[in-house]
Amino acid sequence: MATAAQRTAYIAQVADAIGGMSLGGLLPSVLIAQACLESGYGQSALAATYHNHFGLKVGSGTNYGGWNGQRIPLKTGEMVNGQKVTVNGTFKCFGSLQQCIIERNGLLSSTNRYRPCLKE
Repeated sequence: MATAAQRTAYIAQVADAIGGMSLGGLLPSVLIAQACLESGYGQSALAATYHNHFGLKVGSGTNYGGWNGQRIPLKTGEMVNGQKVTVNGTFKCFGSLQQCIIERNGLLSSTNRYRPCLKE
């Protein structure tokens, strides 16, 4: 579990990575909150090792435009028929937090499944 200092530092890190980039209509606070939740304030292995701070998977409806980058198979918890189960997932790998943010923004703005989020 992240300490208060680690949480504060991570929030600042994500805010710095956002910089002046367009977030496609979402508030920076929403992006920061999602990154904190999905990555355990940057402490998950997926975030710390592979710079994937949002749990972005390859395929399963999230493979807009194809994914030619590095990928890593990992076990992950999912809800299936109302039950939490462990499944094998294939996750996207990034070179930086900023690259992950750019991919996340593209996913939200280019995929019918997520486009309604931009209106909220």
